[in-house]
This record gives sequence, C-alpha cells and structure tokens, in this order.
Amino acid sequence: MEGYEPRINSAMMGKFLGKTVRLPGRVIKHQDELLRVQATDLGEVEVKLIRDTKLPDTYVEVIGTVLSDTTIKMKFISDMGDKINMEMVNGLIEASFQHPQIFHGSNYKH
Repeated sequence: MEGYEPRINSAMMGKFLGKTVRLPGRVIKHQDELLRVQATDLGEVEVKLIRDTKLPDTYVEVIGTVLSDTTIKMKFISDMGDKINMEMVNGLIEASFQHPQIFHGSNYKH
C-alpha cells in the first residue's frame, strides 16, 4: 500500500528494515542529533534526528525509516501530548497486526 506507514512497537522493527513506519513512545533522552525513546512495548529505540528538530517533552510519534532493529532515521516527529496510556496503545498496535484486514485493509502487505 503506497504511502502507508504502519504503526509499530520496538519488537516489530526487525520486520520493517528499510521501510517507513510510525513509532509512538516516550522521550527518555535527547542529546545532539540523537533521541532515545521508550516504545509502547517498553523497548528502547534510538532515533537519528534531523538537525535543529524541536522536540516535545514527553510523548512523540516518530515517522521514519527503520535502519536496524533498534534504530530509526527520523523523517517527521509529532507531539503526542503528555498523557498517553502506553499499554493501551501497544495493545492496539498488536491487534492491528493480528487482524490486518480490519486495521490495514485487505490489500495490506509489509
């Protein structure tokens, strides 16, 4: 499906190498052009940022290319606010892959 970025957690990153994804999570640490995020499944992911990216303080959704099973190269980052139920979001992410016909449509392939 052209132009579609699946929402994933850290455990799914290895299945999406070289692909563009959405990764929601909580900001742990920001240093220079690197961001450390705790994904919804509590795994940690390193995000390579675009220079001079303005970051929210708490929760973000990173849209980017998966470089490895622990690293994403950012294309865009969204502020997700300061209160998110990570367990619930993770449940939705997992359900979306258990029932792709409901969440992604019948033609979805990754």
